[in-house]
Amino acid sequence: MLSLVQSDIHRAGEVWLVGAGPGDPELISVRGLRLIREADVLVYDRLVSPQLLDEARDDAVMLDVGKRPGFHRVPQHEIEALLVKHARRGCKVVRLKGGDPFIFGRGGEEMQTLRAAGIPVHIVPGITAAAACAAASGFPLTQRKVADSVCLTTAHHSDDGDDTDWASLAADPNRTLVFYMGLGSLQRIQNKLGSHGMSLNTPAALIENGSYAHQRTITCQLKEIEQMAKQHKLKTPCLLVVGNVVSLAEQKSDAVEPASHQVSRSRMVMGRTIAAAMMLTTAPAMAGAAQADSIAEALTQGGTSISFRARSEQVDDDALARDALANTLRTRLTYRSGSWKNLSLLVEVDNVSYLGDDSFNSTRNGMVTRPVIVDPDGTDLNQAALRLQRDQLTLTAGRQRLLRENQRMIGGVGWRQNEQTYDAIDVAYKPAEQWQLNYAWVDDTQRIFGPEAGVPAASLDSDHHILNARWTVSPAMELAAYHIALDFDDAAALSSATTGLIVNGAFDVRENLRLDYRLEAAQQADAANNPVNFDVDYHHAGLGITHAGWRIGWAHESLGADSSAGVAMQTPLATLHAFQGWADKFLTTPSAGMRDNQFSVSGSVAGFALQLHHHDYQADGSGLDYGKEWNMQIGRAIGSRYTLTAKFARYTAEQFAQDTSKFWLMAEARF
Repeated sequence: MLSLVQSDIHRAGEVWLVGAGPGDPELISVRGLRLIREADVLVYDRLVSPQLLDEARDDAVMLDVGKRPGFHRVPQHEIEALLVKHARRGCKVVRLKGGDPFIFGRGGEEMQTLRAAGIPVHIVPGITAAAACAAASGFPLTQRKVADSVCLTTAHHSDDGDDTDWASLAADPNRTLVFYMGLGSLQRIQNKLGSHGMSLNTPAALIENGSYAHQRTITCQLKEIEQMAKQHKLKTPCLLVVGNVVSLAEQKSDAVEPASHQVSRSRMVMGRTIAAAMMLTTAPAMAGAAQADSIAEALTQGGTSISFRARSEQVDDDALARDALANTLRTRLTYRSGSWKNLSLLVEVDNVSYLGDDSFNSTRNGMVTRPVIVDPDGTDLNQAALRLQRDQLTLTAGRQRLLRENQRMIGGVGWRQNEQTYDAIDVAYKPAEQWQLNYAWVDDTQRIFGPEAGVPAASLDSDHHILNARWTVSPAMELAAYHIALDFDDAAALSSATTGLIVNGAFDVRENLRLDYRLEAAQQADAANNPVNFDVDYHHAGLGITHAGWRIGWAHESLGADSSAGVAMQTPLATLHAFQGWADKFLTTPSAGMRDNQFSVSGSVAGFALQLHHHDYQADGSGLDYGKEWNMQIGRAIGSRYTLTAKFARYTAEQFAQDTSKFWLMAEARF
């Protein structure tokens, strides 16, 4: 799981509660699908289709908070805290929920929490399981002279006990009853309805995996529901419908077998009628949701998106006589194909253009008397990869993003207009709910200095092996371990082997007071063809307290030095702009090492996301004072497509470098 770094955030945060529909990924709304593709952070439930999750951006943070019977990996209050936390960091957060967010989805609780925290929240409805399961099983929920009303209820109850008005439910024979989450309570439902006067011969239907191709529907009588569930070994998700409308299913032999207790697998011929039944604006717009019959069909099912990012960056570095000003526009075109035999294609092209004169050193234009702003112009293939997804395994081959943990070791340098990507094979495996394993082999590193050849190199021949493992110990703690073996053919001094361990988490100290923490330790040594023998350590400790929408944080980071070798800890593939200040004075760690003490404050006011950071830099062992730095940022989202950001960095030198100021204005649009 990728943890967002504060300095990567460019806008005020907001949360969208999106209904994913009943299961079939083609039944999500057009708006819901668009929001999945735009999200910075996707917080999703267990019953959301993996094919919908595959529509998310490659750099999106994916948070699985799914609940299973008897096991709530992330309690509800923790889920709400996650939404608040990421929104306050300026992210566009999509809370993707099965069915409809406001029908037994606890969306109302999440909405109230977000409103109380002052975070903008938007609702996108979804098709609820009641409508989907009935339609896919071949019977309506209401019918003239059969059922004139429908009641949606749940067999789960709060800790206060069962407050269901069973007498009312049983009293009206012209009402259809739909029980959500009722598989474990069938005997109680049967007994309660019967004891309050409902005929035990009332038609009933048990529907497992509603709307999926492997849906099973069993029709029977109320008195038989528990027996039939056991006989056919039904599992969750399973919906119970009780009422005379179920008898109409006998007229739909292609959708469900009649009340002979035989199980059928629905052909889903009713799928497109569900949307009309719910009067929702939906369409089968999910690119690649269903498996295409051919490669050509998968390609035509694909979807294309485009984004624009305009930025003005000014740099005043006292080490140089002239200032720098870069006005640039990045245009990004992304295509994602449909899925054929679980294979899909991603192609992404970036173009960086100058708006006016290039009065800055891009590392390619020869402006060596001005400060460096690494945004060379040109058109580049940012990503081109094939992805295979089967159950818990995802394999991606080709040019792609690799974003590991908080990007301190392996990242994409997403702040720069030209992104860092990798020609690699990446394998992600999730053997159990609490485990995530990743392995990547990198053949070539595409750096931010491209696309033209030059110095520094636009790409580096590589033979890297990157292994990550993460274990969710509890809702308040996660453990992660990594081993990164870097082998650069063209830059031997950067070759190294780094092994590390991370402990991080968050928990509520009391209501509206939340504590988060992060501890990390690593060791780095020379590897492969590195001509220098060295051994250095890395340490990080961070603590944050969030109250009433504001977070106060402290962090200490140490990149050790090997004085005998004259070498310090280096992280050449990190998103370096996110660490040790936005003035970018320490992209290469000084040979005496680095100790960075940072204090930060972040929150939102009137829809604006605010950040303030202070850094105090010192050498790791020599006592040198490297100076101090202030960072400030304000951002705001305008609707769901546009963002505006202003950002400032001021570095005050002591015994390293020269005073430097940087200022950015940025506007971004996504379509």
